[in-house]
Amino acid sequence: MQQDIRFSTVVPFEDTKYRFIYLNIGGNMTIEADDSNTAAASISENTAKMAINDAVMGIKNESYENFASHNGAIVEALNNNLRAKNITLLSISFDAVTPDEQSQARMKQIDSQPAIPVAPAAPVAPTSPVAPSASVAPAAPSAPAAPALNLMKFCGQCGAPGNGKKFCTNCGNSLIKA
Repeated sequence: MQQDIRFSTVVPFEDTKYRFIYLNIGGNMTIEADDSNTAAASISENTAKMAINDAVMGIKNESYENFASHNGAIVEALNNNLRAKNITLLSISFDAVTPDEQSQARMKQIDSQPAIPVAPAAPVAPTSPVAPSASVAPAAPSAPAAPALNLMKFCGQCGAPGNGKKFCTNCGNSLIKA
């Protein structure tokens, strides 16, 4: 025996722009019991609501405006839920999905707020040395700089030209002058 069910539910949804909003989801579905022991009449609007809520909770990182692209996942979740109860989903149609009134008001408020401008980073001007004033203590002496290496222009072992490194790339001999 077939049964037509009208469903309407309000589902929490995490929108990429508006964060948490509530969506009105409604529609019609036609179901049928797979065997005579299961009464299709026992499947109520609440069964559809619970299955839809479960499917919507799985949708992440999405805008509610793209919600219709997930109708297939919702139908699949509803179908799986009904199949577990020996019920076949024959058809389903959805009404337009819209945010509830409170969510719409909050969305308008968010949209009306001016965007916070991001100032470009100011270029850093090179600093010029400043003579210390009498009230400023002199800085602690820094560690002595490492002595510059005196490198050979040619390897004393194989004669390969030096490449500015400590060791010859041809034979590995040290290129540091003693």
